[in-house]
Amino acid sequence: MARVFVAIELPPEIKEQFHTVHNILKESDAKLTFVHPDIAHITLKFIGEVNEDKLSEIITALKKLSFNPFEMATGKPELNSRRNPRVIWIPCTDEGESEELFSAVEELLSQAGIPKEKRDFKAHATLARIKKYEPGLKEIIYRNCKDNFSFSPERFQVSAIYLKKSTLTPQGPVYEDILEVKF
Repeated sequence: MARVFVAIELPPEIKEQFHTVHNILKESDAKLTFVHPDIAHITLKFIGEVNEDKLSEIITALKKLSFNPFEMATGKPELNSRRNPRVIWIPCTDEGESEELFSAVEELLSQAGIPKEKRDFKAHATLARIKKYEPGLKEIIYRNCKDNFSFSPERFQVSAIYLKKSTLTPQGPVYEDILEVKF
């Protein structure tokens, strides 16, 4: 069995900024689990546990993807929800291409028997997961990440997706590229 997902990679210059933001977020009394910058990405589709036969079907389906490269831009760090924040993330925007890419991936995977996502797609890269929220966290994010520009929005080219295997360890997840689909 393999735990898999489909993702867009982030360029190194964006991942490097995660270190700075993590240090700022540590000022909060909130309990946070940080995503290591080396494994930061934009998840297009979390698939979950699959056997070897299903993995082979997924690979075959994704190889059929035909898409054009496009440009994305990162935003400033923010909470995923005002009422019940569970994640601190970097929103990513484009001219609608990432949503079209998500839909194309969903369609291909549905042909391989993978159920379609019920939630709307929102392109983002996770900085940290919130285990225990503290109200001061919102102020720290706003003051340091929005006002002082300690995270610089960046534009980057998307020209591939990756099927990744995730192995959960006590030190955090370890990701391995199974397939790269360039476009």
